[in-house]
Amino acid sequence: MTKRSVRGLALPLACISLFGLARSAGAQESIHSVSINMKAVAQATNTGGDRTAAKSTVNDASIFEACVGQAPTKTQTLDLDFLDCTDLSNNLVNAVDGPNFDIVLGGIGAFMFEMDRATFKSSGGDTVQKSAQIPVLVSIECVAPDASITLSGIANITFKPFGGTFCPETVKVKLTGFGMTTANPAFLANDGSSAHSKRVVDQENM
Repeated sequence: MTKRSVRGLALPLACISLFGLARSAGAQESIHSVSINMKAVAQATNTGGDRTAAKSTVNDASIFEACVGQAPTKTQTLDLDFLDCTDLSNNLVNAVDGPNFDIVLGGIGAFMFEMDRATFKSSGGDTVQKSAQIPVLVSIECVAPDASITLSGIANITFKPFGGTFCPETVKVKLTGFGMTTANPAFLANDGSSAHSKRVVDQENM
């Protein structure tokens, strides 16, 4: 299995990560493709001078561009990297490149799960972890250029066995919140905003 190259690339305007990596040797890591779609509403003024709400869409491609400084190529996207499947809050949202997201351009955010409020479902006498509902705060923060986004909701997570533990298979969450990017200053993320991730590859950290 191809191991990830955890390094930045020389981009015209490289993102500066405000999130640190926290890998542990022997931990089972689950790397997901992630799609973030926000129904953005911002203050505007119409031709008659009246205040109105301007609607737009802020998605993973525009977040990538806001943080990295250029639009993603066909091989570039965002991922959600669960660095240790036994600790769901140990994760990063990364700008990545490559077919298996093996080149990490920079960490730009995280899914912060409130594990003390989680509800799990299991089977086999509680030996098989099936799914969970967990409150989550999604935070995207990067500078040079800029993006700052704060979203919250209830994450619905399914699990799959890997390496003696259970790693997330999918994450789905309806979100609301607020944020700003260089192209979309001061917006609200309205009802209809969401994030969805699906496992691409699992690996054991060395």
